[in-house]
Amino acid sequence: MGEIRSYEYAHLESFMDNPEKSWIMLKEMGRQIFNATPNPAHYSLTNL
Repeated sequence: MGEIRSYEYAHLESFMDNPEKSWIMLKEMGRQIFNATPNPAHYSLTNL
């Protein structure tokens, strides 16, 4: 997907100007979030 420039998506106006571009970015973020797995540091924090 390439580099995401948050200022291009961080405002409602950006969404209103180009909703397709915003939805592409949001879908990619969703994929990354839902495919993420904890690393050892996350597990260590649960033991504190």
